[in-house]
Amino acid sequence: YREGNRDQFLGQVDMNMTGLGFTGEGPVTGGRGSWMFSARRSYLDLIVDAIGTGVAPRYSDYQGKLTYDLGPSDKLSVLGIMGLDFIELEKQDALDEGNNAYGKSDLTENLIGVNWQHLWGTAGYSNTSISHMYNNSKNNFYSTDTDRELTNYNTVEQAIQFRNENSLRTSRTVRLKFGLDAKYLSNDYDNFLAHFTDPMGNYTPENIVDQQISAQKAGVFASYIWQPTGRLEATLGARWDYFSFTGNSYLSPRLALSYRLTEKTSLNGAAGIYHQNLPMIILSKYEDNKDLADPVARQLVVGIDHLLSENTKLTIEVYDKEYDHFPLDPTQPQLFIMDELFYDLGFFASHENLVDAGRANTRGVELVLQKKLARDFYGMVSGSYFRSRYRDFDGTWRDRVFDNRYIFSAEGGYKPNNKWEFSAR
Repeated sequence: YREGNRDQFLGQVDMNMTGLGFTGEGPVTGGRGSWMFSARRSYLDLIVDAIGTGVAPRYSDYQGKLTYDLGPSDKLSVLGIMGLDFIELEKQDALDEGNNAYGKSDLTENLIGVNWQHLWGTAGYSNTSISHMYNNSKNNFYSTDTDRELTNYNTVEQAIQFRNENSLRTSRTVRLKFGLDAKYLSNDYDNFLAHFTDPMGNYTPENIVDQQISAQKAGVFASYIWQPTGRLEATLGARWDYFSFTGNSYLSPRLALSYRLTEKTSLNGAAGIYHQNLPMIILSKYEDNKDLADPVARQLVVGIDHLLSENTKLTIEVYDKEYDHFPLDPTQPQLFIMDELFYDLGFFASHENLVDAGRANTRGVELVLQKKLARDFYGMVSGSYFRSRYRDFDGTWRDRVFDNRYIFSAEGGYKPNNKWEFSAR
């Protein structure tokens, strides 16, 4: 989300094992603003077609940003992002790869927004933005055994959002952050899901969703940041949300503390309550679903940061998340509905008479070693161990499908000069 170069035109071409990309940027009106545009396109599908075996997605993304200074204290920026993703699996390819379905999936995602930034002298700033989000998902698959249609999804989701956020320093030790946001949602569902047997072995009947729905969301938030000494910083915050479709409103408090033990070591902690609305496709299926409580998460994290050198930092964190009010289907007691995305079913399966008695938790420890680019090398290595579980309708605790236990990642690069950079992940 950075700005483009205000002094001269710059261009860059990237090519790797998966695709080709281009980035261009430059000044506007004598340096009062800048522009930047980037585009990437995969060519895995072309390679697979040339080989004559297998199947690969075709995806591309585009981003543009325009920034203009209205005056010494005011700046206007326009940002647009688009992603296109398409894959088609022919019947013979599906049979060769042992898949039980063939068909195609087409996804378009787009977001464009305008932001106005105003500086309140040296005391603070305000950001005010309005944006439009558009998602169009098409999914049509058939059985390789019987050619029976399994899914035919055509979903259009749109949202218009207004947001205002302010930061104001009231004294040497106190800073305030506050604001509000509002969102208008408009979703159009034209979806068919054939009858099937779920992962737990239960029969699920055919489901058809054909409706247009709209709703409004509103929120107000504030944080009080207190830094009485150079060693201690405390943040107390709260957020209030309202959702017109269900009539639910919630207050969510948060607290964060950071204490610098030495010049190189800091102890950090945070706790909070977070609410999230259920997906509209679930809420809109049956009238009674509007009465379901929104899922709530109580989160706690404690960690320590230590500078190993001027540009290398080690972070260790331990966290616990406790979830309540997940939807459960009494007729499929062992199934965790929120994990159905894993089975490529979305949330389109028919679940009637849902109850909001579902519980879940995630607990783990994470280690991150990060080196900034000081001379030639940069990189980040992280590893984590965690457990993610849920309690089904019968009261039995089970592992979630995302309970991977161990995650390890490494990425970094070597930049010998201003013209070359080598990276890996």
